[in-house]
Amino acid sequence: MTISLLTQVKCSVCSFTSEQQVIAKTNTLGGSTALDTRQLEMIPSTSNLPIQVCPQCGYCCHHLAEEYPQAGKIVTSRIYQTQLKNPDYPELANWFLCHALIQKQAGEFAQAGWASLQAAWVCDDAKNDKAAQKSRQQAAVLLQKAIVKGENIERKPITKEVILIDIYRRCGDFDTARRICDNALRQKSEGIPIKLLEYEHKLLRQQDKRCHTLQEAVDIVSVC
Repeated sequence: MTISLLTQVKCSVCSFTSEQQVIAKTNTLGGSTALDTRQLEMIPSTSNLPIQVCPQCGYCCHHLAEEYPQAGKIVTSRIYQTQLKNPDYPELANWFLCHALIQKQAGEFAQAGWASLQAAWVCDDAKNDKAAQKSRQQAAVLLQKAIVKGENIERKPITKEVILIDIYRRCGDFDTARRICDNALRQKSEGIPIKLLEYEHKLLRQQDKRCHTLQEAVDIVSVC
């Protein structure tokens, strides 16, 4: 269960004070965790992916009082304002993608990647496959950069390889997903990660782009 409260927050970019939602308590349920780490019990998106938006300047952040380097310059840029109002995406997805722009500028590639992936989840809920694909493609690029930089993107027991494979698979980029999967399978030998990799390999052979869960992977591979 998610409990949300309303509070007055001062924007760190334009100093405008507005009423914003704050998540006070979230109980993460077990069982239905997608292979890209999404907690499926927490649907709809608006209940488990909190983000605040300044109604004055359009600054999008998990906490408007949080400051990012050059955030003011980014918020007023054409690319940011275009994304903020992009009719091809659900409004909440635009907010996450705008936040990703700010995090990317700050060099926080992992967080920018997660924000982009969260945008994809919002698009999934809206049945907007094209926008979901674009958001996932952006997430993959950013998470790859994060790994090169040495940032940790793993959410145990889901490893960085499984996360990337699943993102590319959901995009329909089976070739890239298969290369990562084959390389990971050569390096791993036992435990849950190998089961997840084997399950992703099975999905890739079937060219399956659908959402699948951690429990599915463990159950199906265990009986094979």
